Amino acid sequence: MKRTLGIISLSLTLAFSINSYSFAAANNTTEFENIQINYEKDLGHENRTKDEIVRDLVNDGLSFEDAEYYAKLDILVNQLEKRNIEVNFDNTPDYSDQYVKAHKKELRDQALNLDKKALKAVLSKNKAMNQGVKDLNNVLDLMQEKYKDNKEMENRVIEIKYADGSSLIFNTGIVKEQEKTKEVKPQSTLLGGPWNKTADIDSVNATDNDGGTYRSTTSWSYVSGASYAKVTDVLRWSFNGKSDLTLSYLSDEGASSYAGVVTVDKEYRSNHKTGYNDDWHVVQGYTDVQFKVSGSFSASFKVLGISVNAGAGWHQYAITEAVRFPTTSEGAYGVYYYAGQYY
Repeated sequence: MKRTLGIISLSLTLAFSINSYSFAAANNTTEFENIQINYEKDLGHENRTKDEIVRDLVNDGLSFEDAEYYAKLDILVNQLEKRNIEVNFDNTPDYSDQYVKAHKKELRDQALNLDKKALKAVLSKNKAMNQGVKDLNNVLDLMQEKYKDNKEMENRVIEIKYADGSSLIFNTGIVKEQEKTKEVKPQSTLLGGPWNKTADIDSVNATDNDGGTYRSTTSWSYVSGASYAKVTDVLRWSFNGKSDLTLSYLSDEGASSYAGVVTVDKEYRSNHKTGYNDDWHVVQGYTDVQFKVSGSFSASFKVLGISVNAGAGWHQYAITEAVRFPTTSEGAYGVYYYAGQYY
């Protein structure tokens, strides 16, 4: 199946005011400045070695250079937590977005060597997390218009890049390639769930008169200097063609990966339900991952427009819904992909 890559580079001039990290005053500034980190021997979260984290992130699609940076950052954050060191950046000056983007590798290296100005820069330049999903629907409207006559969008990657160097990445896919029929795009999930905020990432409407077994995948991730966080859901389902007005649930599997300031607190990898929305038969699968911000950083993280304080958490969902449309003249179905949040 051909794969189309849609990359939207946004030079956003939207009015945006990020709370620069209002780090609480700490009595252990000297401890931070004197801490010694051995990235080859010290461990990251879940007692992972640098090589283990790198392997997992490379398998997840990151370059080796990015994977090694996030692995070391994860080790640094974990060692700060173990020593109960809370970082204070009250009097630390800022770099501009332009400087951070132009000197990415240099600042990463300096941050890992505990340069506070560089560390503040890589942690605070995170517009992807702060406003990425908020921008998603505008980007999708542009993508839909640009590719309205494209029949090869069943597997798609959308990457929103920000001026500060952070990005938000969405991946969707379905294993069978079919011709699209009339476009139907729901504004929210067809079946309810534990989330209180969703954004529709993508949709596919197709026809399969013979039926078959399908694997539909939804994933989304944040990539910034502060962290890497990803959640994926894989829903397997089937139906028997145009004479069958219902879908069958087969399985739902999920996965998550992370490194850096944002960590995984809990995972609920396999969740599903079936039901009707009006006369559409729906099979839903979702992966629920609870992320949290490291307690060593008392900053406010704005996630989907809401602030999450250090040590607090939020749920991030990758949601997939397969739909059988009520017609026996053809085997019409749809697959819808969503990013969800509960805070």
